[in-house]
Amino acid sequence: MRCFFTPATRKGAPLGKVPPGEAEQTSLIAGIEIFTRPSALTAIQASPEYKEYFSPVGQGEALFTRDVTAWYPTAGFVARKDKDQPETGPAKVVMLARFVCKDGEGMREKLVAVLGTFCDWVESHEPTTLTYSVMIQPTKNNAPNEVLLFERYKDLAALSTHSKTAEFRAML
Repeated sequence: MRCFFTPATRKGAPLGKVPPGEAEQTSLIAGIEIFTRPSALTAIQASPEYKEYFSPVGQGEALFTRDVTAWYPTAGFVARKDKDQPETGPAKVVMLARFVCKDGEGMREKLVAVLGTFCDWVESHEPTTLTYSVMIQPTKNNAPNEVLLFERYKDLAALSTHSKTAEFRAML
């Protein structure tokens, strides 16, 4: 799966680390590609197109390999498993939440377990939530305490429904 997105520009949208007033002017584009297995990522990275992208020309455009990190889905769902559910179309709302765990043995794993249980609930009860995937870096050296939650919603109404559930409020 491939998803590109920019900061929200609608009035009142949470902007995370984008300062107010700059969202409308920013050219920030984020991208997430999710591969079915590590060998698929390795094949992409070995391709001439990938190598050309990170050539000196790409570096002149501020495209650096340090901006590309590998995160592995460890809980939740990228795509729904229910083959009976009709195709929902592309997501109109995408969110990326970053959690930084407190120092301590097993804190990241505990957070992944709690989020994973919630992901199972979301998959069973929110058909307009298209992706709810918990991701971690493959080695603890890169981001030992970080967890990403990648979310895709059919539309703003789906996000609103999600954020109003008792289960979501209990997670906060």
